Amino acid sequence: MVEYYERRAFGRHVAFDREPPAVCYAFAENFKALTYYRLDPPGSDRDQVLVAIKAHLASNLPPMFGFTVYTSIDEAWDNGEIPFPTPHEGVAGGHALVAT
Repeated sequence: MVEYYERRAFGRHVAFDREPPAVCYAFAENFKALTYYRLDPPGSDRDQVLVAIKAHLASNLPPMFGFTVYTSIDEAWDNGEIPFPTPHEGVAGGHALVAT
């Protein structure tokens, strides 16, 4: 599955506004999250969150992150750097990642 999307995305951005094929949803049924918890509960400072992330990585528990994607994503450079959004830029969607 990953190889399919890597081949499709090689050299360009994935079209995140296109619906994935039905086979992706069928495959994903086997990998649903049962529970989750936050590594950054309200009141946590940056150092506490960083310690929690490192502890989870050391324990082979990969933390997941999400962030807002702005329309400037189309201006990302070939090295993967994404420009900072401007004050009145529109939201294009979101993105999720797993740290390993």
